[in-house]
Amino acid sequence: MPTSTKSRFIAGYDTAAANRIIARIHRTIYRTIAVLPLSGRLNPANNTREYAVPGLPYLVIYLPAGDIADIIAVFHTARDPDAKRQP
Repeated sequence: MPTSTKSRFIAGYDTAAANRIIARIHRTIYRTIAVLPLSGRLNPANNTREYAVPGLPYLVIYLPAGDIADIIAVFHTARDPDAKRQP
């Protein structure tokens, strides 16, 4: 998964902190979303799901496809909700 703009920004100040954030997002994807792809909140406007990363201000936006999930974006919740990437 490519790094986000926010992660690159944090990495400019504290590489270790950026790596910890990325690792927590990856753990959320692999331990929760990959195991329970319907666990995220449904966005009925486009049938995507949104899962909040525990302890961080990020949402993983994904599209469940059977027993897998297609990750569309990782969204920082401080951003304008209209800026969320759509499938």
